[in-house]
Amino acid sequence: MMMDQIASKFAELWHVLTHDGDIIRDSEESRLLIDRVRAALDRGDASLATWPLPELIAGTFRIEELAHETSRVQVYRVRHRDLGTDYALKTLHPGEKTDHAIFADLLWREARIHLSVRHENVVTSYGALRLPDGRPGLLFEWMGGGSLLQSFSRKERLSIRGVRAIMRALLSGVQAIHAAGLVHADITPANLLFSGDGLASLKIADFSIARKRGSNSDLLEGAVRTRSSLASPECAAGNSPDERSDLYACGRILLLLLQHCEENGAIAANLAALARQLAHDNPDCRPQSAREAFTLLQMIKA
Repeated sequence: MMMDQIASKFAELWHVLTHDGDIIRDSEESRLLIDRVRAALDRGDASLATWPLPELIAGTFRIEELAHETSRVQVYRVRHRDLGTDYALKTLHPGEKTDHAIFADLLWREARIHLSVRHENVVTSYGALRLPDGRPGLLFEWMGGGSLLQSFSRKERLSIRGVRAIMRALLSGVQAIHAAGLVHADITPANLLFSGDGLASLKIADFSIARKRGSNSDLLEGAVRTRSSLASPECAAGNSPDERSDLYACGRILLLLLQHCEENGAIAANLAALARQLAHDNPDCRPQSAREAFTLLQMIKA
């Protein structure tokens, strides 16, 4: 008798999850609702969680501040309640525009891709968890030194040594990403973060539109083909990015660094020549690998 009641109630619940009255819900909307019900069952909670985050996440992480926000995602600084260490938690924005299963899928996808790269110049991913309301939450090391974009906004001046340190870190990180069989596809000043331990502490963040070399994802292409402000000409024309597209962005960043450099001379000129080579409109005229680009950088002696 009890199982008959459970079966009947479950059938009613399933109808609500998959139908709006007599109209079949969009499959992605249904999946998002099912995720929220599943999260409530996992918690042993009799009610669905609402969008605002709880004070304590997974019984472990306490929210300290909202560090960054776009129309699609939010990034919080959270602190481990027992260890006292800070982390970055990235999740979907609760706004109406991102209340959609496709963006949750993209965030889970980002977590899987980012976990495949481990390098001192790539922001460390510690995995993912499900928030009480069903949203995915990605956990990263906290980078307290801000971004290269913020440094540019503050009009901070760089030395040639500083430019070289940043580019060594950047190209080392790109090498690791490419060695993992990935293309980052969104290397921009906003996605280059500092831990706070000097310019050489630069690390590459945000794998939201990264992809495996040579792959084409309908999910990814349908949502964000490429949003990079430093997109290469071939990507701007609608082609999928490859390793040379990442190197184009590195060349553009080197040009920006030199614009903020307080020194001139032969070394600056040689770095500018390397930047133009990296950012050549024709991908066949660029260095063909991050390793080659790093070697060319090292040949420019201070």
